[in-house]
Amino acid sequence: MEKINKELVKSTFIYVLGSSLNKLSWLLLAPVITSNISPADYGAYGIVLVFCGFVEPIFGLGLGACLPQLYLQKTTSIERRKLMDTVVQLMMIMSALLITSLYLGKSHIMGLLGLGDNYLSLLLLGTALSAINLIAAPCLIRLQLEGRASEYSVLTFMSCVLNIVVSMAGIFGWQWGANSLLIGSTSGSLLVIAASFNPFRRESFYVLPDIQDCRDLVRYGLPLMPSFLIVYSLMNLSKVYTQELWGLDQVGILTLAFTLSTPVTLVTSAIGSAWTPYFMSAEMRTNKDYQKAVFPKLIRIYVNGACVLCLGITLFSSMVLSRFLDSRYEAATTITGLISAAICIQMLVNMLLPPMYYAREVPLVVLIQATALLISIPIMYSLVMSLNVVGGAASVLAGNTALLILTYIFCRIRYGCDSIKIDAVGTVIDIGVCYGVCWLALTLAKFGIPWGLHGLVFLMVAYGFFIATRINSMQINKFINIRRSL
Repeated sequence: MEKINKELVKSTFIYVLGSSLNKLSWLLLAPVITSNISPADYGAYGIVLVFCGFVEPIFGLGLGACLPQLYLQKTTSIERRKLMDTVVQLMMIMSALLITSLYLGKSHIMGLLGLGDNYLSLLLLGTALSAINLIAAPCLIRLQLEGRASEYSVLTFMSCVLNIVVSMAGIFGWQWGANSLLIGSTSGSLLVIAASFNPFRRESFYVLPDIQDCRDLVRYGLPLMPSFLIVYSLMNLSKVYTQELWGLDQVGILTLAFTLSTPVTLVTSAIGSAWTPYFMSAEMRTNKDYQKAVFPKLIRIYVNGACVLCLGITLFSSMVLSRFLDSRYEAATTITGLISAAICIQMLVNMLLPPMYYAREVPLVVLIQATALLISIPIMYSLVMSLNVVGGAASVLAGNTALLILTYIFCRIRYGCDSIKIDAVGTVIDIGVCYGVCWLALTLAKFGIPWGLHGLVFLMVAYGFFIATRINSMQINKFINIRRSL
């Protein structure tokens, strides 16, 4: 058990280092983006990304979610290598279909997105990026599943450097505007593919895909596709409503708020990368005592850290980031905390899902997510209509909060984990304290309260969360020591 926990921490730390520049590159590019790209153009870029991000998993057949499970079911390295080669070849076929379909229907798609012909190049570049990502994704997943965290980190680092260089050259040198961002991302993904198929480092490639593997991939992947699409809609539907009600300028501001939430995305994605193999381990799947003693405490530790991160972003983002951004985007700094909280809550939902995946209850997961989306749609629309971009950010948080509540209720009814029920009280208190302090601090700021007082409040609350984290860590260690002595 102690080894599992050490591996979880080690893997998380390595993935943070490796993906930090990849995630932070967009944050580093934010001053350049706001100075050289208009909010309307950046809003069009955001809408194109929303569309491409929606169709990409459809053509990806949901393989990203089912691949870890199928990979770990293989017992030999040859079987696993053949599976990965089959995935790559299948994704090559789907990439070609994606490019062909979107190119032939580009006129209808532009009308559906509400974009003028001057943004057609964005759609074409976004299509190319999605097609290349379909092939690059399994290459990175393979490194994660094989525990090659260092290679994963180096490859994502190099991909990010190329992304930044090409994007900057496009903006300053060739004056490509928002197109530069898509070209830079495409270059980074191409590097991942090229490195994965280096003939001097890679084993032989299986020319013909395995038919049984193709069947298993489709059979397991397709049922997971609706789940991703629903969660994706919860995160991005606010941009569609904002475009409809307020125009592309406001979508650009909302899109930048997502970009400014990169530090939170960095942490949650790193935790998620290490979380999958951790919960796929036999120890976590079979040892009920371990689940009840450790799982709730890990959730509480995560919530404590997330609260501190979101609290800091909410209190200081406006003061710090507004110094580096163009005044046209200043409103984005005030809603970054809401987006950050939504991202953290989405990761918390993912932490509650493993019991359902173990029981092969994917249809129930989709039902819960669909219910949360149906509840959230009218709330999202009304918030955006009344509060503009603030409502857009708040609607993202509301949708994910609804999903979290429904997921927790289902887990309690279905699995009856009393320890999670008790821990939920502390978790709700943590989140409530974080929200309350943010509201109080921002309200007092309107009356000219100095920022130094914000810093004092942040340190006091952060210290309280640190103490709570230490208590939960000590309880986990106590359980492990007791089990070791038996």
